[in-house]
Amino acid sequence: MTDTTNEADPGHPESASAPTELFFDERLRRQAVEQLADHLALSGELIAFCKQDAKVDKTASIYAAARLMRASAHVADAFATVAQIERRRRSIVERIERGNPKQQELIARKEDELVSAKTRERIYKRMNEHIEQSIKARLGEEGGYDSAARLLKDEEERVARLEREVDEAKAG
Repeated sequence: MTDTTNEADPGHPESASAPTELFFDERLRRQAVEQLADHLALSGELIAFCKQDAKVDKTASIYAAARLMRASAHVADAFATVAQIERRRRSIVERIERGNPKQQELIARKEDELVSAKTRERIYKRMNEHIEQSIKARLGEEGGYDSAARLLKDEEERVARLEREVDEAKAG
């Protein structure tokens, strides 16, 4: 059985017997990481300065901080590429799952019932208003008019007009 610990592997960077000389790629990566850390620290200080300056000129300070943050993101992206830092880019995807058909049918039926109930409610409210106005008018109260009689008269005239048009169409 072979020993799999890092101490036994002379080529592993963390082993005690590993050569102290790092490859050029590894040195470049470490240097990029150090510069990235320095840059991010400096960016934090500059943003803090922008916050202090915001007391004097808010618009310019906010604009400067926004530009600085955007530039820092680009620099960090470039350093991360050189340092071969693992990056994860995530996106949010909304998936609309279809319910079972019986539940969808039940929901549709209940929505239809709701629309029908609301329509009936509006009709009954309007009828109630007409009845109240008609009662006020018939009792002789001021401001009341007989809206029920007016609606009935309008419908009678409409029916008579339609009957005439039907008779003319049959004759003609």
